[in-house]
Amino acid sequence: MPLNQSILLQNATLLVPKGPEDDHIVPLKNHSLLIEGNKIARIAPQIDPLSESTEVIDCSAKIISPGFVDTHHHVWQTQLKGRHADHSLLEYMVPGNMASHSYQPEDVFWGQLGGCLEALEAGRTTIVDHAHISYSLEHSPFANGRVTMGFAFDSFHLPKDVVVNIFNQVRGLGIKTITSHYVPSLLPGSTVDLLESYGLLEKDILLSHATPLNDSDAQKLQRVGASIASTPDTELQMGHGWPVCFQENARSISSLGIDCHSNNTGSIVAQMKVGLQAERARRNGRIHEAGKIPAKVQVSAQDAFQLGTIGGARAIKMSDQIGSLEEGKIADLVIWDTLSPAMICAAEEDPIGAIILHSAPSDIDAVIVDGQFRKRDGQLVTTKLELELMPNMKHEKSEVQWRDVATELLKSRQSILETEKASGADDREAGFESIVRIFGTDKDKLVYSISGGSRLLASYGRE
Repeated sequence: MPLNQSILLQNATLLVPKGPEDDHIVPLKNHSLLIEGNKIARIAPQIDPLSESTEVIDCSAKIISPGFVDTHHHVWQTQLKGRHADHSLLEYMVPGNMASHSYQPEDVFWGQLGGCLEALEAGRTTIVDHAHISYSLEHSPFANGRVTMGFAFDSFHLPKDVVVNIFNQVRGLGIKTITSHYVPSLLPGSTVDLLESYGLLEKDILLSHATPLNDSDAQKLQRVGASIASTPDTELQMGHGWPVCFQENARSISSLGIDCHSNNTGSIVAQMKVGLQAERARRNGRIHEAGKIPAKVQVSAQDAFQLGTIGGARAIKMSDQIGSLEEGKIADLVIWDTLSPAMICAAEEDPIGAIILHSAPSDIDAVIVDGQFRKRDGQLVTTKLELELMPNMKHEKSEVQWRDVATELLKSRQSILETEKASGADDREAGFESIVRIFGTDKDKLVYSISGGSRLLASYGRE
């Protein structure tokens, strides 16, 4: 659809903020939403088509939510999916993070495309891509409205003057988001303190994980308007610690990310659910330890929903454009089928609860990004390949369906496996030992197993 055309979505349940200063989501039943070009032009109970060319869609028995915002993701890792089901962070690093060294440019192309399509399938319309695989200017993307350049930096071991100079150059280029991994549970020192001492702690900072987050770090981040990207799936599995996004000292500056879709599903809704239930379990556990009984849950589905929508938009300083269904904002939205086996009845009772606790990507009927359908009638739309980004890559089709992309991903995966084998990168044990050395991890602190029924550590050796 050309950008100057319009779409009218009628008779839907719209999930909108309660007011200008109130993020609480309320459902507007039997309402319509008009898209003009790439913007939400109007929300009202009844809207007439602008013209004969307006596409009118009956959204009866549909929920329309804002598109989800993913504030931390390594999108290139599609070919690595399934590797990390039983990995800690130390085990993940070589077959995950460092597998990038076994990628050729065409592998990156298909990995990025596959990751983005998985995102669209699940209703993610904005991603902060920690794209640490952009090794050459020839193959790197450019800022064109859909792609906005940020800066990812983890090399704080460099001398102060080098770090300060890099940050000053980046900010001088107008970069609005600077993101870094921060896992104090695994690595010594406070990145927050270091940034502050260097005079670099500003509102453009987006820290991934921040587990655990002490009050000092939280106060400093809040004071400057910096943000946190919490990724519950990987944090809970890989030994980072409890996700901080529901902590009282962090909730207002937190958002949600996928981290590694090589490890877990690429759904922000899944991160909402995992994070929400983990925090409920943590708080209930504290009550049980005190010999008491939880009478009510301590955090709500509303809290989780806001983290994956307006919270993410604020984290990347785009809340004036995305993150909620409001007139004048970009038309990034998700249309849910309330009559599916998973959503039936739940959507009538509590639309937000239905999305977080009952839905799957298959319940998404359509995804609109920047005013354009990217998923429709439950299926991803055809993708036009922009091969000018890959001048040396040829493909027999200029437009591809998901099955075409899947075929290329499987071929690419096999090529990566062969490269790893030839280089010795498939030696996971040697890789693990290398990572322990690189991280400077004290081997005496490594725990390989504990007794499931005991509070005491049972073994410090590999089983």
